[in-house]
Order: sequence, then C-alpha cells, then structure tokens
Amino acid sequence: IALLFSALSCAIISCGKTEAPKEQVDATESQQVAAVQEAPTETLNDIMKRLGIDKRIRVEDGDKAPNNVKQAEIIIMFFDAMARANAEKLSPLMSPADQRVLADMQKSGQWKSATKNITRINVGWTAGAEPGTLLVLGFFMVADDFAAQLWSLSSGEDNKPLILTALPSPPKIVEKLEGNKTEARIQQWLKRNKD
Repeated sequence: IALLFSALSCAIISCGKTEAPKEQVDATESQQVAAVQEAPTETLNDIMKRLGIDKRIRVEDGDKAPNNVKQAEIIIMFFDAMARANAEKLSPLMSPADQRVLADMQKSGQWKSATKNITRINVGWTAGAEPGTLLVLGFFMVADDFAAQLWSLSSGEDNKPLILTALPSPPKIVEKLEGNKTEARIQQWLKRNKD
C-alpha cells in the first residue's frame, strides 16, 4: 500500500513535467516487482482458520499447500466433514461411486459408528499421475485404532468440480506402510496396489 501511495504521489507531482531519466524508471520498476514478490500468501493454517476446520485435522509436516488454493480448501473441508460425521457436506466432494457407498453406510448405521470415535485425522498429499491432480492420504485415529485411505483429487480443469475418489486399499495397509513422509507412504500404497 505504501508503495502504491508513493507511486501515486510521484505520478501527481510529476504531472506536467518531462519524462523521468531511464535510471529512475528502471529503479521504480524493480521496486514494483520486488513488492509483488513479497506479497504474503495464505498458509494452510490460515486457510484452516478461515474455514473453521476441526482441530482434529492435522496436515502432515512438510506438506505445503497445493498451488491451487481451491484444491487445498477441498481437501481440508473433505476431512473436516469426515471428522464431524457430516455426510451432507462430504457427499458432494466425492465421486458418484463413493457417494453411493456413503449413502449405504448411512442407511446401515456404519457411517455413525465409523465416525463417532475419530480423535485425529492426519492428512498429506503429493502430485498425482495426471497434470494438476493430487493423491491425498488420510490417516485416521479412531479410538485406539488406526485406519487409512488414499484418495485421488481431480484437477478441476475446465471448471469441472474438484472431486475425491477413493483408491483401492490393499489388505492391512496401515501395518505395511513405513516411514513418516507422505510421498513415501503414497508410493508404497500404489506399489502394493500393483502387486
């Protein structure tokens, strides 16, 4: 704002004068470029606070927000809806096949029992196979037990909705994943799906 005000002041003062020397113009342009580069970006914590995300949702250390802010919002809103057992908010963020599974879980009462004791959800992601897509890993602590699910997040290209699709879960996957880095865990998951 200060830079904008000083630029505006310079413009008002210089009205009616001849052009500024080239060195002065170059210096002003480089100051404007520096100001643009220093503009703060919204952090994941800022996004989570802005959206009122449940404190049980934790983003894996080292995972930066996706370049696409809408993808970051969808991911954390998705897991927030799970933590709060809010199927109405969760369903539109899912693929049609996953929406049907969720509806069946609601009818049978499995949804309520699966979500009532969630104490924490650790979320991490990495780039997907297709441009602009993400692979999103959710680790759930439910009472004293762990569960995990890998999801693919669409790119939202051509104004299509951002949708998460559950990927197949190998048997006992939680016991087989090693390390604490999201990308390594996701690669292990994908490799086990190929085997």
